[in-house]
Amino acid sequence: DAIGPIKDEISLVVKPLLPMILAQNQFPVLAYLDESTEDDTTGANQETTTEDDETEGDPRLGVTYFIEDGILTFSANDSVEANSLSIKRNQPYALMDMVSNEIGTTTLSYQMGGFDGSTSITSHTTDPSEIYLAFPKNILTNSNSLATVQLLDSAGNPVYAKKDIQVKLVSNDESILKTLQELTIKSGEYFNTFELETMNEGKIELALLSEDFALSKYEINVVDISPILTLDLLGTMNWNERIEAKLSIGIPEIKTSLSGFQVEWITEGGEVKSMEEMTNNEGIAMLNIVANGKDTVSITAKVSGNGFSSSTLTKTATILNMPITEDVIVEESPEFELDMMTLMLIIIPVAVGGALFFLKRMDKLDLITDRIPIEDKFEEIKERISDMRNR
Repeated sequence: DAIGPIKDEISLVVKPLLPMILAQNQFPVLAYLDESTEDDTTGANQETTTEDDETEGDPRLGVTYFIEDGILTFSANDSVEANSLSIKRNQPYALMDMVSNEIGTTTLSYQMGGFDGSTSITSHTTDPSEIYLAFPKNILTNSNSLATVQLLDSAGNPVYAKKDIQVKLVSNDESILKTLQELTIKSGEYFNTFELETMNEGKIELALLSEDFALSKYEINVVDISPILTLDLLGTMNWNERIEAKLSIGIPEIKTSLSGFQVEWITEGGEVKSMEEMTNNEGIAMLNIVANGKDTVSITAKVSGNGFSSSTLTKTATILNMPITEDVIVEESPEFELDMMTLMLIIIPVAVGGALFFLKRMDKLDLITDRIPIEDKFEEIKERISDMRNR
């Protein structure tokens, strides 16, 4: 049998030779005939099997010569300029130039004789054509995060600004998120970084507006997450021995750094020897305390920072082997109470005796006794004291 192309299995292919086309520029296009079977359209190569189970490819499949003369024409298209092309029989392929008029993707239809088809052509530009916002997927409440506004070309590649570009930023709910109202991407640069300040949990829409650019809108999710705390007390729990408190932080909802959380320790019933007021890279902070006071030790850890809500955890340990102390009994002597009568019986004789002693030394006692009957006075005093006792 004669080997050659079968017309019913041949298709006309027209496609650009460049993987990326620049708008407002000329680009090369290749046209050729391609023979394939129905099975080959799925990517499988047709094979024949001989009696000796030897397999070889069908030589008719693949690119083939043009089987007849014809004129390749294109339908009207505003995005691409394409002129008709004359093709001769047995010509292996045809090469032509087209011009891209604008940025974007278009479908160009073509035909030649009994063949027709279409091809997709996408044109890009090296000029900035899009403002792109890069920001964290989840932003924590009561935190400051960085976001970046970047210039991209039509292919999504970073591109430098050819002049200063003013970008306005509008948040639809400033009770959740606040940011700059305007920023500038200067000529010769391709991005600018700014700060996002969050207050409350929720979703907001941040719009980017700039002259000569399409409006861009981005949804930002602000979340309020409390870290999960674990507090372990390590040691013998014996009196006057060290107890080690190990605080561990976990945040399963999101992936974020566990370092830099502030830890406030509150202890009761012991003497603190050392403590860490900041978590390390593994989200751990340690405290060492000696139980030398009460029969229990209470340790509280309050964790805050990094935009998370504060969390508190308390652990109490019962201290073992407390020393036994004996109570000292203090005996109190009975109070000696003096009533008024007893005081009078003591004071009057002492006063009289003192007065007589003083007059004796002054050599005036004899003079006074001569004038005043002392013995009579003593008798009178004794009678009064006796009367007072009888009462």
